[in-house]
Amino acid sequence: MSSETRDASVEVKLRALGDPSGQKTSEYWNAWFGAVSRQFEWYTGVEEIEKVMKFHFHSSSNTSLDQIEDDVENNLNEQPYKFIHAGSGNSLLPVHLCDVAFPASSNTVFDISDTALKEMQELHDSSAPSKSRAIPIQYHVGDVLKSHLPFDCSSFHAWIDKGLLDALFSGKEKNSNVESSALYNKTFGIRTDDMLKCHQMFCEGHRILIDEDTFQHNNKSHATKKKQSSLMLVVSMAEEHSLYLILSNWVQCCVKPQRDLNHVCNEHEIPWNSTLHIHELVPTSGSMMPFGFVLKKSTSQDKTSHGNLSLFEKDWMVELHDLNGNHHSIPLVSSLDQYHHGYESDEISFLSLIIESVENIIQKSRTRFHKQLEEKESKDNQQAISTTLPNKNTRMVLSTLEIKPADDTIDLQKIHDRITSKSWDLKSLKWYAQDENKTVLGQGDTHSGGIKLKFGNIVPIGFGIQKLLMYCIIDADDLECLCDSILQQESEGDEYNVQSIDVDW
Repeated sequence: MSSETRDASVEVKLRALGDPSGQKTSEYWNAWFGAVSRQFEWYTGVEEIEKVMKFHFHSSSNTSLDQIEDDVENNLNEQPYKFIHAGSGNSLLPVHLCDVAFPASSNTVFDISDTALKEMQELHDSSAPSKSRAIPIQYHVGDVLKSHLPFDCSSFHAWIDKGLLDALFSGKEKNSNVESSALYNKTFGIRTDDMLKCHQMFCEGHRILIDEDTFQHNNKSHATKKKQSSLMLVVSMAEEHSLYLILSNWVQCCVKPQRDLNHVCNEHEIPWNSTLHIHELVPTSGSMMPFGFVLKKSTSQDKTSHGNLSLFEKDWMVELHDLNGNHHSIPLVSSLDQYHHGYESDEISFLSLIIESVENIIQKSRTRFHKQLEEKESKDNQQAISTTLPNKNTRMVLSTLEIKPADDTIDLQKIHDRITSKSWDLKSLKWYAQDENKTVLGQGDTHSGGIKLKFGNIVPIGFGIQKLLMYCIIDADDLECLCDSILQQESEGDEYNVQSIDVDW
């Protein structure tokens, strides 16, 4: 089967399955991965995720990217991190992290599709046999929306979601009656049950993340201990409904925990640090930039400094990491702002303010990215044009080649066709179609009565002998090379078609 036929078959199957956004069943995702039958990366490449992870696990807030790379290269910060990949599909990210970015890490893959997991395991083992890995990748089939995941509390340093939240919660309601019902939150445009299911997923993610770890970092000259908070990384296209789900769970606002989750997320607990990290990411394709949202689990220090502060008394911040490796601290809303604007007791208004502020950040990032793409495209176009145009020192001339045959039996039209069918490896060469009513280079009407060709004429010389006149625009320095090449071609082997070529320009 050709690749075109195979791609068309896949497209037909996927169209029959329908939009994957909002699908939550194993039946759907098994059918989906069975239809696709190829490996791909959601939204962004594994190297982009590696940069995010290295920043948070190999650096302090003021460490440069160059220093991070130096530390990693010298194995100064290598630690046995534990990562869980939620809804990983058939991504190669787990392989990349354990084989390249964090060689001492353990990686657990958790997905609802056993079809995807089998395919992923085959891909992972083919890239590097599991026996060669210090810590083999673990695979678990399961539903991230279950009320209790099969992992102990405080088990992982990072929860990595690469497109999972976007896939599970589409924000699109197929049943038009739901929007007018109690099942739909009109303020934020999302189903109430999706809000609760997503909150449950965040709570379980929070539960299985390590409370905090103290790692000893061995430097060449000394050893230091650093408290490391665990994190949840959510890679998303940052559409409106996804932003609501991420931000409401970050600030623990406008979400009502179910009774059996109160041990994890209750009104007295501060689950996440009040600074949200947002990483700009290079898309795998297209011009829509995805983002990596990093929520850090509160440490004992956070709880000590903010333990007595309510939701409305904390200062909420975004740390934006741009594509150039810079990061910018952006205040979202301070306790003083809340007091002046009357948000100190209104959760909906408060969350709306948070969402609006983050939407502005996202929009500015995308505008900047689109501008960079346009500039790059313009630069690429200019470079492409410059390779086809002569440089400033080139002297272009309109030339007439007078090609005289060896004898009167030579077919000059065939010579014309052979010459114009080749580029002669001369970028400056362009054959010129002469207007019938104009003369060229003082030739007067020498071609009258002759045979007009596409880029020249066959004109009589005398005694039954004719010559071929051909017209071109070319760099003056390339003329001799062109004539020599034509003579060589028309004199190969036993052929002797051209006696001489004269040039008039």
